[in-house]
Amino acid sequence: MAHGENPVATYSANNGIGNGSSQLPYVLSPQSQAGRNTRLARDHFPELDCVRHRLPFDVIGEVEQRASETGVSADRVLIAAGIIDEDQYVHALSRWLGLEFETFVDRGPESCPLDDHQLVEAARTGLLPLVIDAAAIYVLFDTAAARGSWSGAVLARWVGETANSVMPVGQIGGPLFMVRHLIQRGIRPKDAVAAITVSTTFQTFAQLVFALIGTLLALHASRMPHHALGMSLLMGAGMLGLMLSLFYLLQRRGLFARLARLTARLAARRDWSKLVGRAETIDQAIEHTHGRGNRIAASFALSLVGWLVGTGEVYWMLGLLVHPVSWSDALLVESLGQAIRGAGFAIPGSLGVQEGGYLLIAPLAGLPSDVGLALSLAKRAREILWALPGLLCWHRSEQAWRRHLTCAALSE
Repeated sequence: MAHGENPVATYSANNGIGNGSSQLPYVLSPQSQAGRNTRLARDHFPELDCVRHRLPFDVIGEVEQRASETGVSADRVLIAAGIIDEDQYVHALSRWLGLEFETFVDRGPESCPLDDHQLVEAARTGLLPLVIDAAAIYVLFDTAAARGSWSGAVLARWVGETANSVMPVGQIGGPLFMVRHLIQRGIRPKDAVAAITVSTTFQTFAQLVFALIGTLLALHASRMPHHALGMSLLMGAGMLGLMLSLFYLLQRRGLFARLARLTARLAARRDWSKLVGRAETIDQAIEHTHGRGNRIAASFALSLVGWLVGTGEVYWMLGLLVHPVSWSDALLVESLGQAIRGAGFAIPGSLGVQEGGYLLIAPLAGLPSDVGLALSLAKRAREILWALPGLLCWHRSEQAWRRHLTCAALSE
């Protein structure tokens, strides 16, 4: 190699990496590998550990240098330089972690052992958790606001699940559409925002407890492939708990009014007094809702029951897949699967996240990975089947709301 020549570009050009081959083409000699083990960079770039023994020493050094200079992870430098592609890196990472790697290339509809009739039957299992989650919202309404709002709470929850499943808004769009639907059903805006904000907060707390139950079951059964993985899950749950606690404290200290005042300061040219006033009204409603301890406890308990009841879906589906499991194993799969899906809240429908999660979790319950994939597909079928009438309900609600606004405008 000539002096000053870029080893990354040279290696990529000379070896034709990135053309779709499933294996990395270069393996170091034992002498070179022994020399590399002394490098301190291993501690700073652990993402390269799965490919260090497969790439030349100077290429690794150049990649680490670029990663340090740009602040980008070293694996992204490898991929951006064309040395390997994403599939090759994930394949190497999965082998290094001792996990199965599924490309989905050869997977067709026949991969799902459930027939069309069984998929339709699977959709029914999602009704009870939805009704329980709606009850967790309903108990937070004021007595005056709650009159005739039970159906509104159920439909709002249905619309929220539809938005989370099929709309390109991630998991954060559902609560916004639930608030809008409740307002359309006659609930005062401040009560709708307060009920959905508080119920979503404690539903997430309930999911955290649910995920901890699954993690402890896996650790107790010694099914974690690495003890460190279980500890990582517990640490992640602890961090999430701290973030949720911070969000709760901010709610109790006027979160919406603070955001409105910050907006007013950043855009001082406009009059934001009405926005600040409305935000203060919402904060008062949220504080009033938090002050009703019995209803808060009931909402949390109903949310936790909703997560636990969802275990029945997994238990029943796995029975249909001719891979029956115990109730504790079904709870393990559902709790950790929902936790992984929740971690992908910014991805619309958690597409790919849920499938990868169940592929990873299935072996923890003694199931083949393809059964985990089939379970995920069955869950997707249930979501789609429930989303179709949900979209129709949502559309009709929006039409009725527009007619109401039009009539109100004409009567003025």
